[in-house]
Amino acid sequence: MRKPHINRGNGRPRGAIDRYGIARKVQPHIVGVVVNAFAEQLKYVREHHDVSASELAAAVGIDVRTIHSYESGRVIPPLAKIVAISLALGVPIEHLVPEV
Repeated sequence: MRKPHINRGNGRPRGAIDRYGIARKVQPHIVGVVVNAFAEQLKYVREHHDVSASELAAAVGIDVRTIHSYESGRVIPPLAKIVAISLALGVPIEHLVPEV
């Protein structure tokens, strides 16, 4: 088995913690559940408010493909985008982000 590469900066193996501070190797099932729940909830709330993906993208200031990436669970949006999406849809953040 190959040893993980040690990053000289902080001593942690590369890839253990992603740019959002999520330990993907430690608890991947929890990360997957949260991402999928957010994606499903985002699409549900958007459709419930009769807002198209292109309208939401224009209101938030991002590309419509990015909205589709969020809704499919391929991309985790940064917190600033989650706040902007909740404001554009007129819902509290708690309606989009599931409790863990």
